[in-house]
Amino acid sequence: MNSDILDLSFLNKIDPNPLVPDKGVIKYLIKPGEPLNPGQKLPQKGFKAYIKLEGRKVDGTSLDKNKNINEIRKINLFADKYIEGIHIAVASMKKNETAWFKIEPKYHFFGASTDFSLNEDSGSINKNDPLLYKIELLDYKSTTLDPMDFEGRIERFEESREKGKELFAAKNFAEAYEMYVRSIHLIRNFPNNLRESLNEEQKDKLKYYCTILFANSALCKINIKAWYDALKLCEEGLKINPIDVKLLYRKAQCHLGVCEFLKAKEGFLKVLEIDHLNLEAKKQIETCEEKEKEGKIKEKKIYADIFKKMPEEEKKEGLEKKKKEFLVENGKDNETDSPEKKPNLKGISINELEKGIIIDANDPSNIFSNEERDD
Repeated sequence: MNSDILDLSFLNKIDPNPLVPDKGVIKYLIKPGEPLNPGQKLPQKGFKAYIKLEGRKVDGTSLDKNKNINEIRKINLFADKYIEGIHIAVASMKKNETAWFKIEPKYHFFGASTDFSLNEDSGSINKNDPLLYKIELLDYKSTTLDPMDFEGRIERFEESREKGKELFAAKNFAEAYEMYVRSIHLIRNFPNNLRESLNEEQKDKLKYYCTILFANSALCKINIKAWYDALKLCEEGLKINPIDVKLLYRKAQCHLGVCEFLKAKEGFLKVLEIDHLNLEAKKQIETCEEKEKEGKIKEKKIYADIFKKMPEEEKKEGLEKKKKEFLVENGKDNETDSPEKKPNLKGISINELEKGIIIDANDPSNIFSNEERDD
């Protein structure tokens, strides 16, 4: 934790380095940073910087009494609405450099019209007084990816995955989805030249992250029952990795969600072909079969109700048509066979047809199959 008051008189022994023409931000170098590599730039607009920060009033009083000075803070240079002078300060630093900066009030906020107060622990701050900050620049990097930067993309994928997992765990499914989608855009815009240059290990790594990002984004949509959106994401992911179990399982979930029971069952069976011990897929297959049976029962009840309400003439025509279809199907197209007196091959009599019961008695979903028949 910070000491309440720090003697800052040592700054008088260090040559001041003004960073802006009006001397509103002055730098006091404490520890030089690492030399720049060929082609490497100092932090600039659009870069992401990781720093340790300690703030003081001009008398040495801590601005953040309850703030751990070893906490790592991340800032997006000249993008975050934070103390402008700190952005200017960081833009002058090299990696692992430490320096103090004296920042005048006009450089504290980006055009803020209200009086500033850093936090409740800062005490009274005269808005006309400068403040002092000790900054250690731990690392920085550009947020604009080079077209051939593979590892930069992988790092983005991992960041997206971790943040998405946190949001998903908090049931913020829409925000988690947005986090995954950022990286999905990177996948969709992956440069062809970079893709063609990848070795086998890199290709496997890319496939791994693609699979995770599409599967997780689909799961976000599944949790809000946006079945068709989730289905599209699964299908897009399966173009990259056609045998991924998670994507196949979630695709089948989507079909089940929109009552496409046959497609769902086929999907879960495909999961079992790859993962024979997947108990969840086995349970879902049973669910699909139960739903199919329930659907058939409902459908046949509907048809039976419709048949009852039909005019007698239409009903008679329908029965005659069904009789012919039935007789042809069972090889009894000769009227002399007297099918009315004999049970047909499927165990259904013509009398049943005349009652409007025109379904297969061997079908387990047949609600009439266990009733007595008029033979």
